[in-house]
Amino acid sequence: YSHKDTEIMNQLAVHLAPLKRLEKIETWSDKVIQAGDEWDESIKNNLRNSDIILFLVSADFIASSYIWEKEIPLAMELRNDSSERVKRVIPIYLRPFDFNGLNFSELEMVPKNATGHLTAISQWENKDEAFMEVAKSIREVIENTK
Repeated sequence: YSHKDTEIMNQLAVHLAPLKRLEKIETWSDKVIQAGDEWDESIKNNLRNSDIILFLVSADFIASSYIWEKEIPLAMELRNDSSERVKRVIPIYLRPFDFNGLNFSELEMVPKNATGHLTAISQWENKDEAFMEVAKSIREVIENTK
């Protein structure tokens, strides 16, 4: 991830705090992997043990060989396998780039602006509104997948 993506991810975590406080979600990110941990296995295990997987989509996300070759295929496989725990993969559009034709582009992405158009978080005039839309979408998914 780029510095810009990390900043957006940190802001997203803050906006997801109400869902954490209400014990609706637990979050995990590869940022918590510690020295000596087997990072590949840690990532795979956490993906497998997730109900919802968030893709934080940007050109940097797609440029990462590990994400493209390992994380995205595993997440999509888990999503499509009804015997697995994963119920939903939600792509969150961080920064603009051409994502047409990518293997997750058929999934409904967030956030959508007031007119219902997908708009990258970095393009919103009021970023808090963008994060609120993302958090609302995640909450709705949680409420509808119980």
